[in-house]
Amino acid sequence: MKRILFTIFLVMGIGALTAQDSVNITFHVNMKQHTVAATGVYLAGGGTFGNPGDNEMTDPNADGVYSITVRLPKNITTDYTFTNGACGDWSCKENITGQSCAVAPFSDRRISNVSADTTILTCFQECTTDTICSTPPSAVNVTFRVDMTGQTFDSVYVTGGFSGWGGFAHKMSDSDNDNIWEATAAIDPGNIEYKFVINGTQYEEWDSVGTMGACIKDFGGFINRYASISGNGDTTFCVASWMGCCAAAALYSVEFSVDVNTLSPAPMAVNIGANWDGWSGAIAMDDSDMDGVWKATVMLPAGPIEYKFIPDGNWEVLDSINGQPCVHDFGGFVNRVDTISGNVALCTPIIGQCCAAAGINDILVDNNLFVLRPTQTSDFAYVDFPTLNGEVAQLQIINMVGQRVYREEMKTSTETHRIDVRSLTSGLYFVQVKVGNRIGTQKMIVD
Repeated sequence: MKRILFTIFLVMGIGALTAQDSVNITFHVNMKQHTVAATGVYLAGGGTFGNPGDNEMTDPNADGVYSITVRLPKNITTDYTFTNGACGDWSCKENITGQSCAVAPFSDRRISNVSADTTILTCFQECTTDTICSTPPSAVNVTFRVDMTGQTFDSVYVTGGFSGWGGFAHKMSDSDNDNIWEATAAIDPGNIEYKFVINGTQYEEWDSVGTMGACIKDFGGFINRYASISGNGDTTFCVASWMGCCAAAALYSVEFSVDVNTLSPAPMAVNIGANWDGWSGAIAMDDSDMDGVWKATVMLPAGPIEYKFIPDGNWEVLDSINGQPCVHDFGGFVNRVDTISGNVALCTPIIGQCCAAAGINDILVDNNLFVLRPTQTSDFAYVDFPTLNGEVAQLQIINMVGQRVYREEMKTSTETHRIDVRSLTSGLYFVQVKVGNRIGTQKMIVD
């Protein structure tokens, strides 16, 4: 009933507009590269166009380009998106996260101050300004794994937005009877949400994300597992437990930096968008010395990474340097790339460019640089520097999802430094100290 009432209100509001105070906006979206859902293609979102299923687009000449014309108030600014289907949970929404036309908070598109009749031309899941689309990346085989030790069940399945959330979507098997169940599905590259399901009906359910931010997220009230599929070959996920994340892998301290002195005006904030956090764009960087070089340190496991810098909410455009070793084109998504194998400070590029000499500037890893005690606490931790005296140390505390939650600069001496952790939530943290080109990292548990 809510959807019906909203649609009537929208139609009545549009119908009341006169030619003098309104504009006609025509949207064309090319769906040739996609299998169109049986329920059709829709214009939705932005607080103007309602839910998937409210504003159906049509393809009268069967050329794969779907269209709709709407009358809206003159000078309107609104967000919008396209959906391949009439899904109630928005799982059929196009994914343009990280592309130049995506706007926060939902990675929708935006039209601004439309003062005359306008035609929008684009491609589904691409930020084109015409209906000429790139060839989509091929689906990759993704193997899901879950340890079902301690659970009572007859069968196990994995499902997600890639399969319409059906409980019986992909049946898992345990051929070697080690209680680790597996299933492989062909999935298009991009961000995915998924869950494991017992007997096709009992879905994993969480009341909150809590300390499990490394593997689940709250997507507008729907708490699901999440991952990013790069399209760079088949992928096998780590072994998760039922209702739990994977066993913690070794994490390394990775320092990112970028020089934004070429930008005018100078940005007020710079973030990182990356595949390891679902391209949320929420990893904040810091320029405390105001030299135009922004930095952030993230704890990451070994392996390949993809990322971009985001000054003042504007995603970095890297097409012009495609082909250089610092970037890779993942079927139209050109991202920075690197491979992590240990604690490292990555080179500092100018925004939109590769480093002058692409590669990694190694730093000296010295986990004996400082002493942390106790390593499990609920109020205070203490840091000593037994081999240093008078040098400047930069100390920071990083949580399990790579966010810096504490930072302090201190002079090393024979005195003990106290750190107040009473404001931190319970969980595992990493205390990192950097002195010159030496860096040390130790684990700390907050009760």
